[in-house]
Amino acid sequence: MMSLRRLVVIGIVLGLGLLTLAIPTLALPAFAHEARGPAFGSNKVSTAIQSVGGEADVDDYVAPLLAGETLTVTVGASKKSALLPDLVVLDPDGTDRTPTLNVKSGGKKVAFKKLVIDKTGEWVVRIRSANTTEGEYSASFKIGKAKAISLKKQTLDASVATEVTHTFPGLEGALASISIAYSKKGAALNLVSLLDPQGADVPSAPAKLADDFVLKGTKLSVKKAPLATGDGDYGLTLGVATGIASYSVKIAVVPQGRPKKKAKIPAAEPFLDAVARPVRGVAGIATQLRGLNLGDAETFPTVLFDDVLGNVTSVAPDGTSLLVEPPAALDGATVDVVVIDAFGQAAQRDGHFFYVPPPTLTALVDDGDAAIPGGSTAGGLSARLLGTGLATGQSVSFGVRSATRPNVVSTSELRVVTPSSPATGTFFVVLTDEFGRQIISPFQFEYKTPPGLDAIATRVSTRWRSAIAAARSPPARCSA
Repeated sequence: MMSLRRLVVIGIVLGLGLLTLAIPTLALPAFAHEARGPAFGSNKVSTAIQSVGGEADVDDYVAPLLAGETLTVTVGASKKSALLPDLVVLDPDGTDRTPTLNVKSGGKKVAFKKLVIDKTGEWVVRIRSANTTEGEYSASFKIGKAKAISLKKQTLDASVATEVTHTFPGLEGALASISIAYSKKGAALNLVSLLDPQGADVPSAPAKLADDFVLKGTKLSVKKAPLATGDGDYGLTLGVATGIASYSVKIAVVPQGRPKKKAKIPAAEPFLDAVARPVRGVAGIATQLRGLNLGDAETFPTVLFDDVLGNVTSVAPDGTSLLVEPPAALDGATVDVVVIDAFGQAAQRDGHFFYVPPPTLTALVDDGDAAIPGGSTAGGLSARLLGTGLATGQSVSFGVRSATRPNVVSTSELRVVTPSSPATGTFFVVLTDEFGRQIISPFQFEYKTPPGLDAIATRVSTRWRSAIAAARSPPARCSA
């Protein structure tokens, strides 16, 4: 049964106003939408739709937008360009929210005006060819401001609920100005908390943003305070100990860091080669990725493995390959790879990289599956090395000597020949995989000295003397 002592007031932006509803407190899951592309704001860009690697070009532009803002976009191709552009708008959930487009100049210009943003988060404007045409274009973006939220004549009755939460849309890094004024004639109001979209206190130095509010008389306020962490609905919780508080709230959120200047973006955007099987590698060891326009020897792109940053160590001068150290991840995981250039253009391949688990060694056996505990220091013993993750490119050593190149029978078996050893003793079998990882066997192999040549010569000489003596002995006579 829900408690009547704790209510949430949810503010929903509807056009110019705000609807207030009282409902029980609910923990809502945060939504994470991956969007890739150059950022847009109130700016203009010029570039081109140009296929790369045999795949059609689609240009995505990305911006975190605030519920209540408006978006206007115009895309035009020049007279010399063969492009007939098309526009698509995707909301933070990836849902197509494209409004009716105004198409002019025989399809060379498309636009829409003042699309009302009704969901806070990352929105995508996708520009593509309306058919198979290609060519240069320019795009202009304009974001209209969201109106400040103004709540007047609010009341909080302690006999019904001692706390109330007003939600408002916010963006990571946006500046929020919040003022709360309560009537002297009623109960005093206090600020309980200011929570981010995940339900945690919005941080601020040295602790939390709620501590930065200034009380002057009956007014609590904070000006141009940076919001964190994330995009979505923030919660302002107010409380009253006893009695009834009458108050008003005003909240203004101003997004920051949006582009405002003209920009020319290269038509040659990053491209990752498609692969039949994922690229194999391990965390922290440089792995080669191939494609086109991946940067150059001086300009390294950003490479993400399932949104986790890798460390690019070099790029081929022609931009067709790069070396990157993958970040830590679970062995056996297959992850998406994204390459992002300095302009924000991105190439993504789903399931492009596989984190190879380390091999294992379980036994050294003969063809009859009997364990081989050791052999001669002369080497030359054929054996079957069993385990998991066994593959071409791996090497095997017995003590300080390497075996001849292993023959891969399967991922669970290598055929090896023991090397000679300069000394007797017991040694571990060590497998080194293609990434340089060394796997030490749970068993040992004992090298023993073979019989000496003198002992062999003595045995051979004894056998020959016995044979000669037998040949010279007269045959036994039979008695009548």
